[in-house]
Amino acid sequence: MASYRLIYPAASDGKLETINKKKKKEANAPDASLMNDAPNAKGVRDFYRLVEIGEPKEVEWRRKLGGMLMREIGNEETAAFNWILAVFPENYRLYEHVKITEPKANGEAAANANKGAADRQDTYLYGHPFGRKKRYRSPADFFNHLLWLALDETGDHDNCTCKICAPDDIQCADDLFPELLKEAKKEPKKEPKQTPKPGTSMTEAQVKQSNPVPPVKQPMVVIPKQYPSQPQGKSPKAAAPPVKATLPPAAGAPTQKSTPMLVATPLALPKSHEQELDSQYAKFLFRPGELVWFSRGSAWGLSVIVNRTIFKDAQQNEKPKYLVQPLSHPYGHSPVKIISSQADLRPWLAWSCPASTIPGLNAPTLTYNTVDWKTAVSGQFGHGDPEVDGSIFASKMIDESFTLIQGLANNTVTTGERTYNGIYFGGEKIWVGEAVRTRATQGTEIMIVHEIIERLKQGSVSAAAASVLLRGDIYRFTTVQSNAPNDLPSMNQLPARLLRDLDFRNRFIQPIKHETSAWKLTQAGRTLGIQDIKGRWYESSVLLPILQGQADFQNFLQHGFMKDAGGEMNARGDSSSLLNGQAGKRFISREDAFGPAVPKGTKVNRGLDGPKEDQVFPEDSSMAVAQQPLEMTAVDEMADFLNMERLGEGLEYNGQGWGGQQ
Repeated sequence: MASYRLIYPAASDGKLETINKKKKKEANAPDASLMNDAPNAKGVRDFYRLVEIGEPKEVEWRRKLGGMLMREIGNEETAAFNWILAVFPENYRLYEHVKITEPKANGEAAANANKGAADRQDTYLYGHPFGRKKRYRSPADFFNHLLWLALDETGDHDNCTCKICAPDDIQCADDLFPELLKEAKKEPKKEPKQTPKPGTSMTEAQVKQSNPVPPVKQPMVVIPKQYPSQPQGKSPKAAAPPVKATLPPAAGAPTQKSTPMLVATPLALPKSHEQELDSQYAKFLFRPGELVWFSRGSAWGLSVIVNRTIFKDAQQNEKPKYLVQPLSHPYGHSPVKIISSQADLRPWLAWSCPASTIPGLNAPTLTYNTVDWKTAVSGQFGHGDPEVDGSIFASKMIDESFTLIQGLANNTVTTGERTYNGIYFGGEKIWVGEAVRTRATQGTEIMIVHEIIERLKQGSVSAAAASVLLRGDIYRFTTVQSNAPNDLPSMNQLPARLLRDLDFRNRFIQPIKHETSAWKLTQAGRTLGIQDIKGRWYESSVLLPILQGQADFQNFLQHGFMKDAGGEMNARGDSSSLLNGQAGKRFISREDAFGPAVPKGTKVNRGLDGPKEDQVFPEDSSMAVAQQPLEMTAVDEMADFLNMERLGEGLEYNGQGWGGQQ
C-alpha cells in the first residue's frame, strides 16, 4: 500500500448554513426529505447520505485533490511523494446520492435481476457559500476552487475561476497571459490623485500616487480556469480577474513586526487497522483491553472489554457490540457477558470507586495483591461481597498500570529513545494521532498526541527504568461570535473525530447562541510525561447522551447548552493510590495488568490487527464456560453490587444494599 503525505487546506469559505431567496436560513446540505432511505411505492430507494470521513469514496476524493494540488504548486522535491488532502476545507462535506431498485418477488423484474445493488451512486461536495444548489460533482470540478483557497489571500470570490464562482462566459485568464504580462510591464499613465469611495479599493495607479515611497512593481500571477493537465479550449470573451502575488516591501518602506505563527504538527496516517477504526467518529466508543463499568440490570459492575464487533439491529442499523469479562477476586469469576448497547457501558473514568463492602478491607494501604482473599471470602473480615470488592481493588490496580504497544522505531543507540503507536494507559487505550486530556494545562485544553516516546536513562538499556513521554500540540477550546468568522482559528489539522464533534455542536448551538465553537492551537511540539495526562478525550456529542440520558441531552441542546464531556470525567489516579508525579507500573502485555482478577487464559482480542480467529465473536454468552463458583457462606444475599445511581450521596453498604448512613 502506497504511503501518502498530508496537505492541510490553508483556508475555507465553507458554510454549514446559508440564506435562501426567502431570506430564511437553510442547511447547506441535501434537504432533509432527501435523506430518507425508505423505498417508495414502486420499491425504489432514492436518497442522499453523508459520506463519513475515512470511507473509500471520501478518501479517493482527498487523494485526487491532493495529487492535483501538488502537481500545480509543488516542486521537484515534492514530486517524489504521494500526497493526500488531510481533510476537506472546513464545513465542506461529501454526500452520496444513492438510488436502489429492489427486485420484485413475482419475477416481473427479471430483466433487472441485478437490481438491489445501487443503480446510481454519485457523490457531491456541499459547502459553497452560495448555497446547497451550488455543489461540486467531482474532484476535478472542485479543484479550481481549492486552488483559489490555497493561493488567494483576499477571500474575493471574483478571483476564483471555478464553475460556481465564475460564469461560463468568462474568458480563461491563461489564454490572455501574454497580454497580461505586457500590460504589467507598461509604465502606468499619470492621472489626477483621487480619493476612493467607501467600500471600494484603490487602483494600482492611485496607490502609486498616494504612496511617497515608490513601490516595487509586482508581477501578476493568474490562476487558470483550467488546471494545466486539461487541454485548453477556445478562449471566451472576457478575462478572469488576476490574483496578485505579494512581494516583500521595497527597501526603506515601513515594515510591521510579525508575531511568529504556531505551526501545527501534521497528523500521521493510521499504522494499524484497529487504530484506523478507532479514529472514526462514533464508530466504537470503547476499545478492547479497556476497563469499563457495565450494567447488571439495577446495578453496575466493573469489567474489561475482551472483544467487540458490529451487528445490525431490527432496523438494519449498524451498532457496536462488546464482550466483557467481569473483574473479581482470584478464587471465583463470573462468565463473560455480551453488551449490545453502549448505553449499558460507561468509561472507567466516568465514575469514582465506592468503598469496599467488607469493613476489614477499607484500610488505605491494602491493594489487590496484598489482600488475603481466602480470609475475605470466608467472611472473617466482616459482612460484604468479595466479588464486588475484588473488582474494586482490581480496577485500582489496572488504573495504576500502563503498557506500550506497537513499537515503531528503535533509536536507543543514537538517541536513547524508542517510539510506539499506542499505549494502554490506566483503564484506557490511547493511539498516536488522537486527543488526550492533560493535567499540565489550564482551562479546557487537550493535546493531540504525535509521538509516544520511551526514553532510556543515560547509560542504561533497561526498559523498567525508562521514562515515557507524550509529545504533541496543545489546543484550547474557544468560542467566537458568529458575526466574526475571521476570528476563527484554522482547525483543518485536527483529527476527524474532533472536527465531527465540533460540527455537531455548532449545528445545534450556533443558531441559538450565535457563537461558533473551535479548538485553537496554543502550543506546538509540547512534551509531557504520562503522569501529566488525565486520560482519553471523548466526543461530547457521543458520550453526553449516555451520561446525561438522551432526553436531558436533547433538552439541553434545545436551550443552547452542551457541556464538554471531559469536564464530567475523572482523571487517571483519582480512584487509586497513584500519586501526582508517578507514572505507575509498567506491564509487558495488557493481560498481565489484569492479573488474577480475570480467569486464567483470558485474552484481549486484537481485532483486525490479529489473526482471523480473533475476529470471531460469540453468538451469545452461553458459549462462555462458567468459572469456579464463589466459596462464600455469609454473602449469599449480596446481589445489589454498586448501585451507581446514588453514588456521591454519602452512601454505605449496610448488608441490604447501598443506602444512607445509619
